[in-house]
Amino acid sequence: WKNMGLKVVSKNLIKEKVMKKEYDICLMNPPYGKNANLAIEVLNKSKDLADTIIAILPRTIRKPVAVNRIDEHLHLISDETNSDDTFIGSNGKGLTTCTQRWVVKDTKRPQVTRKTKEEVAKYFEFTKDINAADIALGRVGRGSVGEIYLKGKDYGRRNNYEDRSPNSHYFIKVSSKKVIKQLQDLQPEFKKVSLNTVSNPSLSIDEIVTLYCEKYVG
Repeated sequence: WKNMGLKVVSKNLIKEKVMKKEYDICLMNPPYGKNANLAIEVLNKSKDLADTIIAILPRTIRKPVAVNRIDEHLHLISDETNSDDTFIGSNGKGLTTCTQRWVVKDTKRPQVTRKTKEEVAKYFEFTKDINAADIALGRVGRGSVGEIYLKGKDYGRRNNYEDRSPNSHYFIKVSSKKVIKQLQDLQPEFKKVSLNTVSNPSLSIDEIVTLYCEKYVG
């Protein structure tokens, strides 16, 4: 146990000034914070304690915008998905987490390239104008995330396009019906990546654009 250097990591770690690495391995389940902010802050600081960090983290950490905020000298070695019932939140629902192993290296890892809305502009574009859009795509929520609602189609009482809220849906104007079909075909992937959060599934514009580009844009 001496070489392992087991130590409980808390919020106080953020404020500590560590002059030298005291341990070989740092094991932790840090506070997560909104958008994994605290988890990333503690993870970055932990590299001053040990060269190997094994941490239970929110799956939000997998999103490109989160990965690019992790210290570039930290390199991901393994990433395992934890069962949804491993941790139960205050709302009684399971927290979606993963266990990751990071190592400190002298070399910097490359940043994750993020796709932009401009790269799919000729196929579709996001708009806040519900009247200008052709479809609504579920942004958040276990039931509707990744689901696509067509303007003008009758889905039944309170399930139609006009009933979609800007707070929980993206409104998208498409260039053709073919694009709608392509987005519909991506629904399983949309739902899968939406689980990369700590609780309620959510889908980012980055994820929608990236998945579309990977499959349909040369």
